[in-house]
Amino acid sequence: MGRPPSFDERRVLKGAMHAFWRQGYHATSLKDLEQATGLTTGSLYNAFHSKDQLFAAALSHYIENIIRWRIDHYLGDSSPALEGIRQFLRSTVIGVPEAQQGLACLLVNTAVELGRTNALAGPLIEHGLGQIRDGFAAQLERARTAGEIRPDVDCAVAACQLTLLLSGLLVASRTAADPQTLAACIDMTLAALRPSRGS
Repeated sequence: MGRPPSFDERRVLKGAMHAFWRQGYHATSLKDLEQATGLTTGSLYNAFHSKDQLFAAALSHYIENIIRWRIDHYLGDSSPALEGIRQFLRSTVIGVPEAQQGLACLLVNTAVELGRTNALAGPLIEHGLGQIRDGFAAQLERARTAGEIRPDVDCAVAACQLTLLLSGLLVASRTAADPQTLAACIDMTLAALRPSRGS
């Protein structure tokens, strides 16, 4: 049985996560990871075996802590349900903490950089985006039951559309795109789901 690590794994993963989030997988050097985690390259390799495995662990940490928190916070049993979706989407472009402005999302950034077919990142990307898509679908079902959206809306398809919108918003947030314009796009998309007046 191996000796347990003599460091705070959660702190190390958080540091590595932020390094990869700021710079991307390829641009993050081992020296960057040493500075971000406080561990030497040797210690990192002893614990995680490779940069690839450290990245996978850091991305998993991001999904489990950042993505999962956002889903639980905005897409839980919030009422009205459609407003929870709106706030989830708006929070990616409006009121982003200064330290995270321009960073977008580690999950989407990785999908753009490495692709979903990448053997290392692909399953994690699909897992993370799948959680978001499932969160949207469940919230849309609640919205349909409450009469907030049209009864003919296919919630699974609409959840896929919202996930694509989210990815586009996050990529746009890395540019000089106007946050208020992006927020207007969110409102227009959700307005199309609502029942027409008088129906």
